[in-house]
Amino acid sequence: MFNRVEQQSVAILASVFALRMLGLFMIIPVFALTGQQYTGATPMLIGCTIAVYGLMQALLQIPISMYSDHSSRKRLIIIGLLLFCLGNVISGYSTHIYGVLAGRALAGMGAISAVAMALLSDLVREQTRAAAMATMGLSIAMAFNVAFSLGPWLGHHWGNSGMFYTTAVLGALSMVLVMLLPTAKRHIPLAVGSWKQLLVASLQQPQVNLLNWSVFSIHALLSALFIWIPSYLFAQLHIPLASHGAIYLMVMLTGFVLALFAIVLAERFRRMRRVFILAAYMLCATMVLLAFVATPSKWLLLALLTVFFVAFNVLEALLPSWLAKIAPIRLKNTTMGIFSSAQFLGAACGALVAGAFASSSYFLTLLALFALAWVLGLWLLKPPPYYSSISLQLSQGADYNALSTKLLALPGVVDVIVIGEHQLAYLKIDKTYITEHTRQTLSQLSNTPLAF
Repeated sequence: MFNRVEQQSVAILASVFALRMLGLFMIIPVFALTGQQYTGATPMLIGCTIAVYGLMQALLQIPISMYSDHSSRKRLIIIGLLLFCLGNVISGYSTHIYGVLAGRALAGMGAISAVAMALLSDLVREQTRAAAMATMGLSIAMAFNVAFSLGPWLGHHWGNSGMFYTTAVLGALSMVLVMLLPTAKRHIPLAVGSWKQLLVASLQQPQVNLLNWSVFSIHALLSALFIWIPSYLFAQLHIPLASHGAIYLMVMLTGFVLALFAIVLAERFRRMRRVFILAAYMLCATMVLLAFVATPSKWLLLALLTVFFVAFNVLEALLPSWLAKIAPIRLKNTTMGIFSSAQFLGAACGALVAGAFASSSYFLTLLALFALAWVLGLWLLKPPPYYSSISLQLSQGADYNALSTKLLALPGVVDVIVIGEHQLAYLKIDKTYITEHTRQTLSQLSNTPLAF
């Protein structure tokens, strides 16, 4: 499915996401308890220390992604990881809660998720993008499970400082991996206008806004649900905390494997909207059943969680791919920044709602109503456009800028990405506008007769 460059790119970026998330997730299940040891610690400050990372991410995704239109994406990712490492070193060294909070805020300033997604989008073809995004999702799910199992052990033996330092080391390893990525140079006109004009233009896209609302909604539901589930497993089903990681791993892996079939069908048979809507219905139905049953048994809860993660993984994989298809090329980085901010804001809002209402009897009903409100708006979604991708092997020493300008002038050529170190070019093609002149020109460049 993936070619050699795509295999390398997906493996590296999935590893970077996994290592970064592994360090972050290790702290979540223990810091509420172990954070009390810091000077000046209060429950509110401990909560703020946990939340400040996500808040900084949400605030900075958009400006950093906008700036990446005029800068190297690899360089920005490395700078973001450096801030991530420094912030965790400060947190590890601190003995006062304000020092840890400042370190977490600095780590959150490395808001690189949107830039990394854009870089992955550059390095893979249209037909493999959903699979690449699904691979990223699996790496994060694996990091989540490993972290929730490893965090309490590290916290017990090495303390908070040991966890923060370990997270910094994982961030440094991620920087090394990023340096191994091929450099993709986008040969497209840059967006013109002030940051405010670009932001307004990006927000004036109804279909994109529906995707932003969707990523906000599914992460709000995920965050809220996973604050309620551990307490329910422990208090109601009497499953010890040490067994939770194995349960999550089984449910998430089963959900991913089943979701992968749906993702492949959605891309191969161009049924993305149908699969997306079906997954949204499944997720919504899960929330409604949880609210209706109220006290599910262990096996019913596991079955509902598996359905939830089938739906969640489908949506999580299709959303970035769909966004990449419909976002205007000149606004793609800004649009992805807004998308990533919506994701982090959704997770933060879900956690806040769960913190306020998780112990109430109507908590699951509240989540079910929210899910229903989200699904109703999805009927306004239109099917995304479907482009094709071809790759051209370029001659060494060729004038890539001149060649790209020539290619972009051809009818039907939407986008050109050149990976110079591999003498490789990816072309995004809209078959609707392909002319005979375009076909002949591309056939000559590829030394192979092409048919569209």
